[in-house]
Amino acid sequence: AGRQAACWGDVARDGNTRQRVLMKGVRQVALATGYGCAVTGAGELTCWGKLPATDVALVLPKTLLAKVVDVSISDGFGCAAREDGSVWCWGRGEDFTLGDGSGIDSPAPVRAAGIDAAVKVAVRQGHACALMRDPSLHCWGSGRGLASNLGVVTRPHRVLERVDALSAGQEICVRRGREWSCL
Repeated sequence: AGRQAACWGDVARDGNTRQRVLMKGVRQVALATGYGCAVTGAGELTCWGKLPATDVALVLPKTLLAKVVDVSISDGFGCAAREDGSVWCWGRGEDFTLGDGSGIDSPAPVRAAGIDAAVKVAVRQGHACALMRDPSLHCWGSGRGLASNLGVVTRPHRVLERVDALSAGQEICVRRGREWSCL
């Protein structure tokens, strides 16, 4: 947990708001257009920049969640898996990407319904997926992504019964048409 991360750029995407973030004790970093998040060695999810569904650019990093084991973000939203197996998402919810069934934007993390055994999470345009301990794969979001052949899935839905065990550093990728999600 002694790794450092340094990020910099125009966080408000206005050409004027320059920012440099230096963090110590970083376990994981996730970046998207205009913002970034890091999971610290203590399991805190800290984000900076212009988070989706807000008009405010966080110049200083802000802690959003504790006890986080994995994070994935996109330009429109992000999700994090916690130690208790729950998944929490924030940002734009118009494609039901937050997993709470509301379809409403939320700048603060909201819990994805029915997820209580997640170990990894991945988000892409219009959808999110969580790898479970059992190890099934649950996805939610719009038909634009790959969440399901059923079209829009407003809450997490099992799409694969079993995913073979992954070694450290390996990813599993699921494809529908030209859309991919990797865990």
